Amino acid sequence: ERSPTVFRLDCGANENYFGPSIRESAKIRLTPLEAPYTVTTATGEEVAINSKARPRVQIGQFVRRMPFKLAPIEPGTCILGMSFLDSVDPLIRWKERRIRLPVNRLEGANYEWIQAIQDIPRAIALLKETTPEESIDEEDDNTEAASTLESDAISAEETITLSDQRTNGVRRPQGSSHDRARLG
Repeated sequence: ERSPTVFRLDCGANENYFGPSIRESAKIRLTPLEAPYTVTTATGEEVAINSKARPRVQIGQFVRRMPFKLAPIEPGTCILGMSFLDSVDPLIRWKERRIRLPVNRLEGANYEWIQAIQDIPRAIALLKETTPEESIDEEDDNTEAASTLESDAISAEETITLSDQRTNGVRRPQGSSHDRARLG
């Protein structure tokens, strides 16, 4: 089942978050946090953070498993916060509204341009449940993802997905707009 999703880059958020609507529509299994905590939202409201998940994020040829916390946020929204920005260390050109992500950690100079920061929230996304057997670490995930993407020939203009499946992705047809992300 698919439902619309919006991704937001938020350097004011310490972690990556998704809301209950995404968890329910994608049937994501959560793990309780060992040390639950509260966060203060932009409106000043304090909310409890009790659960986590580790779905795979795919933006063009960039693929990495990322930690997310469940938070009562706007339905259909994922927030990519400082844990994403710190671990990925993207090159951002604010005046051009562009973000540059590493395709592979071993290829430091091999970066891929993602057209306009505002396009990231509107690209295609896919969330699926992770099974314990699929748990892999970040570095192994990057190597496997690169070979998967080569065989699928997915470009940055065609897809952005957030997924727990290792090879499953959603492609945006050529010429369509980045106006909604998708969950499956």
